[in-house]
Amino acid sequence: LDGGNAPRHSGRRVHRRGSEVRTKLPPGTRVLTLGNAYDPGWQAVSAAGRILPWRHVAVDGALNGWLVPPGAGGRTVVLRFGPFSWYQRLQWVALAAGLAACLLWMVMRRRQPAPRRYRHHGLFKRGASVRRARR
Repeated sequence: LDGGNAPRHSGRRVHRRGSEVRTKLPPGTRVLTLGNAYDPGWQAVSAAGRILPWRHVAVDGALNGWLVPPGAGGRTVVLRFGPFSWYQRLQWVALAAGLAACLLWMVMRRRQPAPRRYRHHGLFKRGASVRRARR
């Protein structure tokens, strides 16, 4: 951003879940950098869930970065990738629908009458005698 002279801080990742990263900004942070390829779908969100009005920029020409306003150090920031949120919800809905379909199939299968077993009507009819084979 400013010729590589900006102080760098290696922030520790506090929590990562899917397409979400939660971190606490150290005091004096000017640029928050995420080590993923730049994509405008990433958003900086406060811990309360409000989208932060920070400018999203490409850092070093390839990484996601946000220009942090003065005095924002010490706060918790959540970085989210927006386009995947609807996709993740759709996956949970599809999983629930699949489980419901399996349960319905098991219940319906149980209610059907059991198939008749094959009965052999040859030698062992009711009242038939069994003769020993002569040797």
